[in-house]
Amino acid sequence: LSNSNIAEYTAGSTNEEYNKDKVELVFNIKNAYWSLFKATQLKKVMDDNVQMVKAHLDDAKNLMKAGMMTQNDLLKLEVQLSDMMFKQIDAENSVKLSTVVLNSILSIPLTTDIEIISSANLTPANYSELTQLIGDAVEKRHEIKSADYRIKASEAGVTMAKSSWYPQINLYGNYYYSRPNQRIFPSKDEFKDTWDAGVNLSLNVWDWLTTAHQTEQAEASLAQAVDGLGIIKDNITLEVTQNYLSVNQAERKIDISELTVKQATENMRITAEKFKNGFALSSDVIDAETVQSTAKINYTNSIVDYELAKARLDKSIGK
Repeated sequence: LSNSNIAEYTAGSTNEEYNKDKVELVFNIKNAYWSLFKATQLKKVMDDNVQMVKAHLDDAKNLMKAGMMTQNDLLKLEVQLSDMMFKQIDAENSVKLSTVVLNSILSIPLTTDIEIISSANLTPANYSELTQLIGDAVEKRHEIKSADYRIKASEAGVTMAKSSWYPQINLYGNYYYSRPNQRIFPSKDEFKDTWDAGVNLSLNVWDWLTTAHQTEQAEASLAQAVDGLGIIKDNITLEVTQNYLSVNQAERKIDISELTVKQATENMRITAEKFKNGFALSSDVIDAETVQSTAKINYTNSIVDYELAKARLDKSIGK
């Protein structure tokens, strides 16, 4: 019976490990997806910047023809354009690499094109209080369930090891149908059937030292399994707490980065208008473009960080 229980609990533990791997796979897909989203958004920013600098460069050439701009100011914008085009190439390559990673995780051809339909907007999520999330994690996490099965298997192992201390009782039975049947006297040349049954009681005192060591080993394995469960619970508590705080932090950063984008965009509009009319230097435009580009990238990063923080928290609470 103990052997049967050990096999059953070991199978249950293995099944929970398999479920844990599936949760890990879901998280890896989300992580790869949002990495591709981030790379795609960065490429869009670089594309917009390239077009914006080209427009400013055209304005600069017109101002130079009118004698309102120097050759040096024009060169600054040309250098800025070259730098933006260089970053644009890096962004394109990042999109390709991120696509390959996601295709690999999805086990589809690496050359498959993937279109990101998500938008760079906040998708808020409402979570319970931290103590409730920790309780849900302890109840739902597959690592906990797997550890519980290992403890039960270890308990069955202790029971099996201790069984050698006691007499072993075996029931047996035999049925004979033979010609001649040697169990019948006098023997005759014809088929006869006979049977026997009994109970066998044995006690091997010479193996008690081995039994003692086996019992100690089984009890040590049980203690190790119990300690392992405690460590897993502590790690889950820490993991949930960290991810919960990360979600709150990432959500607050979104509001700040969104405001920064609005301010940088307005500053870019005003500076571009002044530059077009010859009231701003090319360095002013370059600075405004840099600030706007950085603000847009930070906003995209804050969105992605928030989505990934939610994915990590969902994973840590067993979703």
